Amino acid sequence: MTNYNLKPLTHSSLAALQAKAARQRQLAAVRKQRAQRAKARHQKQQQAYHQHDEYREYQDQLREEAKLE
Repeated sequence: MTNYNLKPLTHSSLAALQAKAARQRQLAAVRKQRAQRAKARHQKQQQAYHQHDEYREYQDQLREEAKLE
């Protein structure tokens, strides 16, 4: 009976380890860039929302309700 769930024991070469490390660094850089773009996109959407007239009216309404209480 063969244990297919066990991986064969092979030693990775130095070149393979370096290539793996390079891919990991590249993936980390890509993730960082994507996070920065998403953050910038979110900030742009928030800025547009805060400049919208309905949002300003809503804020004015909240201030007036706070003054009444």
